[in-house]
Order: sequence, then structure tokens, then C-alpha cells
Amino acid sequence: MIVAHPHERRVELFRALGGRLVPVQPGAEGELTSEVLGIVLRTVDGKLEISWSGGSATV
Repeated sequence: MIVAHPHERRVELFRALGGRLVPVQPGAEGELTSEVLGIVLRTVDGKLEISWSGGSATV
């Protein structure tokens, strides 16, 4: 589950584990990785960057 906080310009990522949602811990540079979706989420200059194999988008 991805939770976006637009006013705070940040996102949270949760994964299902044993019937519960567990927060994904950010990497060394603050990125959040979803292996299931094959994406990396990060905030760059107040915008959300979504990266995947072969591409990326900033929103």
C-alpha cells in the first residue's frame, strides 16, 4: 500500500506480512522500494519520483 501525504510532500510504503501491514523502511538515500511492484519511490525537490526498470516519472 502506498500512502501519499501531498501537503507534506512525502509518501509511505507498507507491505503485507502475516495478515498485517508493515511499514517499509527507507534506504540510505530515503528511497522506498517495492519488490512486488518493481518500483522505487523517492522525493526529489518536493516532487514524487517513481522509478522502474527502463523508466521513471516525476509527479
